[in-house]
This record gives sequence, structure tokens and C-alpha cells, in this order.
Amino acid sequence: MGGGVVIVPLLTVVFHVDIHYAIWGGAGFGDCYFQRRGSGVCSRGYSNVRVGMFLEIATTVGALVGAALIVYLRVSIISIIFGVVLLYSAYASLTEQW
Repeated sequence: MGGGVVIVPLLTVVFHVDIHYAIWGGAGFGDCYFQRRGSGVCSRGYSNVRVGMFLEIATTVGALVGAALIVYLRVSIISIIFGVVLLYSAYASLTEQW
């Protein structure tokens, strides 16, 4: 799910940032975080190039689809989508058994 699931609602609800700016902030946060983590994983030899390339392509497609949707959807619909995703993420985290 990435950092955007937590960062975007935090920015919009607590700090009253416009949701369009909060989404871009969440994307930037996720990008910086995963680039930093990726460099540490690669230096230890834990990397899998095939999986990395697949995830890179999926991330790019998701970013393009998200950018296209944000232009055409109203703020209320975007807020509902983020709320549903956040609720699902919380539910999945609480019910996951290790």
C-alpha cells in the first residue's frame, strides 16, 4: 500500500491540505522512502531483478492511471476512495495472522 495510505489522510484531515497536493506529497514520500530502502537491499545482495522490473512497471502504470483519475474526479469521490482503502488497510492489518 505504501506510505500514501497513511500520509494522504494525515495531511488532509490533520493539516487541512488540499487532497490534490496531499496525493502528490504521498507519492513523493513513497518514492523517496522506497528508493532509500532499495539501495540498502541491493547492497546486501537481496535483490531480484525480475521482480524489481515488474514492480517498477506496475508502479509507473499505477501512477499514470492515478494522475489521470485525479484530473477528472471530484474531491469528494477521491476522499471516499481513500477512506475505503484506508479502512481496508486497517482491517487487513488487524486481522492478519502470523
